[in-house]
Amino acid sequence: MSQRTIKGLFALLIVSMVSFSLFAQSIVVEEEAAPAESPTSGYEGGFFVRSPDKNFQLTINGRVQPQFIFTQTKVKTAQGKTAETFFVRRGQFSFSTSLFEKVETTVLLVHNSKSGMPVRPIAELVYHVHPKVHLTMGMVQLPMDRMGEGSSGWMQMIDGPLTATQEDGSKDMTMTRQSFGLPYDLGIRLDGELGEKFSYAVGLGNGSGAWTANNPNDAFSVGMRVAYDILKKVPGKEYVLGGDEEPMLSVGFGTGIEDENASDTVTTATGTATTKTTTFNRDWRWTVSTDVAFRWNRWSLTTEGYHRVEDYEGGTTFEDADSDGKLTDYGYYLQAGYFIVPKKIQVVALMSQIFREGPDNNANEFGAGVNWYIHKNNVKLQFDYTNVLDYDDIFGLSNNTQHKFRAMLTAQF
Repeated sequence: MSQRTIKGLFALLIVSMVSFSLFAQSIVVEEEAAPAESPTSGYEGGFFVRSPDKNFQLTINGRVQPQFIFTQTKVKTAQGKTAETFFVRRGQFSFSTSLFEKVETTVLLVHNSKSGMPVRPIAELVYHVHPKVHLTMGMVQLPMDRMGEGSSGWMQMIDGPLTATQEDGSKDMTMTRQSFGLPYDLGIRLDGELGEKFSYAVGLGNGSGAWTANNPNDAFSVGMRVAYDILKKVPGKEYVLGGDEEPMLSVGFGTGIEDENASDTVTTATGTATTKTTTFNRDWRWTVSTDVAFRWNRWSLTTEGYHRVEDYEGGTTFEDADSDGKLTDYGYYLQAGYFIVPKKIQVVALMSQIFREGPDNNANEFGAGVNWYIHKNNVKLQFDYTNVLDYDDIFGLSNNTQHKFRAMLTAQF
């Protein structure tokens, strides 16, 4: 065999070995770069089962919140009263499905002691028209304020501020005036984002607040809300567990009109044996809100203000100071929280006020709380105290004072 032939065979062997080595390395790289198989069952914010291609998924969630409350009510000219009770504040069990990452459905079984209703089913369907636009149908929260956008599973105080919880019932020739905020009811809602900073939501609902399909008051409510993220976007939670090194700051504005079409019949004693009956028709209610939310590291701060005009017909009420057939109310809340032990112990402070048109009609609330996050946000124990100076139900007296001590355990998955 010639020397030239030997050199050619040797060169061919070297090239073959290098080529094989590069081919083997490419196989290893491809094998290393291949994505891991997505699990078809497990826990990700809920227990789930899904198809290997992720086109179909079922997620199961649940929550229970037993609560104890002690209330001391003291009227300036009367003997004070105390009351204590233990009850289940909220309980829910939900089944959610995801279809082709475009359609989501949720069915919940919900108990809410605040509304006094038994366990009832709730259903909603979400269609993702675009990655930044989605349409929700069924039971929806009509958009207007930040308080309405948050989850009750992420509240710092055990209950919402005075602006979201207190109603002025019909009494002493006054008609009912609801707390601020739009109803959670049957309807439709559209949410979207424009760019990286701007988001919007608009919704239309039955407005009855009765969770019924037949719209008994034959009226609708409409609401809208826009938000701008000055810094990083603030999520729909009252705090960020574990904090964030990057500050979050968002501002929002909302408005809503409720076509009430509801009546109050008020009977008032005018003498020892005579009474006067007046019927008020609550026609419509228009509310405007604005809010600021800040989150950074261990800190959280949320504040929101409201302005509302309510139109009524029939009779006269001493609350209507300018006799224009409308009642004007204002309100606000300011809530701040701080983790004194990161991810574990949080202290909270709350202040809220309502200024209703008419005498003896305002209300002030001051409160504080301590939260212990036993296992992340899934298991937590909350304690809080609120002092409410309530002027809205004692005509002619200074006020009544309500001291509330509450404790609540939350377990959710």
